[in-house]
Amino acid sequence: MKQQTRGATNILTIKSGTVISYARTTATLEALKQNGIRVKKWDDSYLDMLGGPHCSTPPLSRDPN
Repeated sequence: MKQQTRGATNILTIKSGTVISYARTTATLEALKQNGIRVKKWDDSYLDMLGGPHCSTPPLSRDPN
């Protein structure tokens, strides 16, 4: 439960097989690595109140349709 409440689900896929995730979610990171996923660690835990890797990457533009 601690992994989930500390941001383990806030992961951003940046390309096939590569994600950005909080560095502190060690169990989640290990499971991802064991399944062949490359993990780039997001160290800024102060962003918890503002969002993490996924929440901090809105689209630069949206299709008007």
